[in-house]
Amino acid sequence: MKAQNDYHRALEAKYPGVFSKILGSHVYEKDGTSLPIYEDGQAFNKLNTVKVWRLVEKKTDVNIAMAMYRDACKGLVDQLILVSNDSDAQPVLEAISEDFPQLRLGLIMPLAFPEDGKKSRPPSNGLARLSHWTRTYIRDEELKNAQLPS
Repeated sequence: MKAQNDYHRALEAKYPGVFSKILGSHVYEKDGTSLPIYEDGQAFNKLNTVKVWRLVEKKTDVNIAMAMYRDACKGLVDQLILVSNDSDAQPVLEAISEDFPQLRLGLIMPLAFPEDGKKSRPPSNGLARLSHWTRTYIRDEELKNAQLPS
């Protein structure tokens, strides 16, 4: 949680007035939630994990949909990119496509990379059909490279 708060503060400091936080609530699971640990200079190992609090999403889908639609209404963007495979987002993509046909819609569905050997749920065809372009995965290495330094 501290790392996430630090990240949010860094974004707010670097880009004042651009980002707003919508906080959820958090619940401690008896057995915890395991997340991988990224250690500098070491090969990524999904088995190297730590138990953390689990962030419970409350109203996240609605908040994302509202933020996308409001940005489109205000003319703040030329393109919107949704990172989700949740078909609950389909109504907002339909509304944006109909009301703002000049906007490009991109979709990144965070599914397992095929070579990782993991099975993931199939991509949402409804979301893909409404997007100008899609991508079906984000590599672990890409996520690691996108993080702020320790």
